[in-house]
Amino acid sequence: MIEELEKTVLKSHDLIRLQLSANIELSDPESRLLEIINEVYIDARYPGDLGLLHQGKPITSEIELFIQFCETILNKVNIQLSNMFI
Repeated sequence: MIEELEKTVLKSHDLIRLQLSANIELSDPESRLLEIINEVYIDARYPGDLGLLHQGKPITSEIELFIQFCETILNKVNIQLSNMFI
């Protein structure tokens, strides 16, 4: 998405920076969820607590929510990309 917008591709694992650079609009609840996923990823990528949330390892229902959210973001990006070529 960032390349299609002809922006400089960030060398970053920060999902929030990438989301903003790609101009992906999120609702407030989606933004909060992205912050949580970003925190888990950054912690896992740069070891310390290895992907832990404040309360510890994510439980199955949280992981399912994360996956569902990521699928929603993927769909938003696909729609945005499709609209760019219409």
